[in-house]
Amino acid sequence: MRALRRSSGRGGGPAITAPGLFVHGDRDRMCAVPALDAARTAHLTAARHTAHVVAGADHGFAPRARDGRTWVDVEAELVAVVDRWLMQTFEEHDHG
Repeated sequence: MRALRRSSGRGGGPAITAPGLFVHGDRDRMCAVPALDAARTAHLTAARHTAHVVAGADHGFAPRARDGRTWVDVEAELVAVVDRWLMQTFEEHDHG
């Protein structure tokens, strides 16, 4: 969160203008979902950014056993989210 504040222009650094993808678990105690959403809204208005919240996952994306998800399930979700974001974000800028 401090890095977002420093880079927002308010802390003297340049504003972030590159596209970004934020992926985190809804049980992440290092950065709660509302805190990240507030920081993105306040500091990344000029950048194309997306957030994806992994249900039941903690900071390291470990799922809760009671949710019936395995690490393989979470890993598949992460790969799909990143792949979709890359395609949507950069397909229009094909350098091929």
